[in-house]
Amino acid sequence: MKPFLLSIVFALSLFDVSASHLSIPENSVERKGVVQGVIESKNGGKPIEYASIILYSLPDSTLITGTVSGSDGSFRIGKLPQGSYFLVANFMGFNKQVISKIEITSKNPVINCGRIILEEATISLAGVEITQEKNPVEYQLDKKVINASTKMDSKGGSVVNLLENTPSIQVDIEGNVSLRGSTNYTVFVDGKPSSLSGSDVLKQIPANMVDKVEIITNPSAKYDPQGTAGIINVIMKKNYQNSTSALFNASIGTYNNYFAFKFPIYIRDGLFG
Repeated sequence: MKPFLLSIVFALSLFDVSASHLSIPENSVERKGVVQGVIESKNGGKPIEYASIILYSLPDSTLITGTVSGSDGSFRIGKLPQGSYFLVANFMGFNKQVISKIEITSKNPVINCGRIILEEATISLAGVEITQEKNPVEYQLDKKVINASTKMDSKGGSVVNLLENTPSIQVDIEGNVSLRGSTNYTVFVDGKPSSLSGSDVLKQIPANMVDKVEIITNPSAKYDPQGTAGIINVIMKKNYQNSTSALFNASIGTYNNYFAFKFPIYIRDGLFG
């Protein structure tokens, strides 16, 4: 029995020695860190959902990890090793916010950044220019006005192309124009009646020379419509030049023999020519 008991005591002593060598001091265990906080807007302090939170290491600015804020604006990044970090919070339409010098240690593994306030981004403009395009067709009290500048598909064509797809205007495959189903209308050019028939004059005027076209279906007395279906008034583009011209006629002769001559004088920008 003695040898058997001695062997058991010897085995237990060896187990204690091995266990003592396998034990790890408690202070040598590396505890994982956590960074948390809440993202809010400066205007009203409302939580910002889906804001991006990116964590970088110091001092090399290596990207470590990231997350997005929840519906209440809160975020939590866990399983971080001990070390130094900085955090960047950002959201579309806001200026980014940087939280620097985040230290995760064994004594302080949880870092609460608290409320991170993002301010709405603003852009200062030197000036604002407001432009407005004309409507293709303007409806006035007694007429419809077609603005030629808005009809890009008619460039290189004639007035007939400007009138296509216009209310109360019909254009057949041969380019003949009807106003309210009738060809009995009058064409004016800059408010003056044309000597040609309706469709003929409209086919001859290039669209790029036209400023606008007025469709007058209820002419007043000043237009003298004479029972026509209406009036199509073509307003041409004005080409003004800074010049003045004059023509002088003179005659000279002796007894029954005489002759006449004439010469023009042009004044442009203050110069005679």
